[in-house]
Amino acid sequence: MKHLFVIAIVCSCVIEVRSVLCWRCSGKTCQRIVRFCPSDNTCQTTSITRSTGEINTTLIEQDCPQITQEVSFTSRLAFGSKSVKSCTGNQCNDETVADPSNRTENGLECYGCFASTSESCTKSEEKVKCVGQEDRCFYGSGTQSLASFGSSFFIKGCVTKNVCNGSANLNEFLVSLDAQTSCCQGNLCNVGSAGPLLCNRCSGKTCTPIPVLCPSSSRSCETVSLTQFIGNVTLRFTKETFNIVWTL
Repeated sequence: MKHLFVIAIVCSCVIEVRSVLCWRCSGKTCQRIVRFCPSDNTCQTTSITRSTGEINTTLIEQDCPQITQEVSFTSRLAFGSKSVKSCTGNQCNDETVADPSNRTENGLECYGCFASTSESCTKSEEKVKCVGQEDRCFYGSGTQSLASFGSSFFIKGCVTKNVCNGSANLNEFLVSLDAQTSCCQGNLCNVGSAGPLLCNRCSGKTCTPIPVLCPSSSRSCETVSLTQFIGNVTLRFTKETFNIVWTL
């Protein structure tokens, strides 16, 4: 009787684990293999499109379900889009080509530019029509290997909200935005400088300047010179930064 009781307890602890076979591949050609996925009978396909006006690239990724978000941006000479589709059943993610990006205009307009300097970006900006889920205008800077003009870049355009709140990024489009990127809501709200302000920062007698990125609310650099007389000694100090506030 004791042995029967132990067997009953062991059998009651057996839990059914559902699994599925999914296609797995990544890249332009997407040479697929079958992969065992310990998921809830679900497979996933991710389609990525990126373009600079010079080169259009479409990629497809197939795998077990991954934690990822759809994201999209549109600028004057560049755009990128990532869509995610899930399906149920063994090897259900059998697409051989990526889904086309959603280029349906949604009514929002932003200023758009994509260039190696802030000045050239602002000078070349044009109104661009936002598409799909792009519900924010933005401006920023960072590094990129999407276009051929160099690694540093400045950008203005349309973007999805998840890039603005930091839950998604543009890395899959060969674009890395810095932390000072700013977003806004409303037609053409991203007017002004294309990217964060860069100022020199220093303080003291010698004042050796160091370039720093200013907060997105700062729109000008400032220099303050202070002269102090102590007896027959004259002391001079210089301070360079953004939005200086002095308390005397």
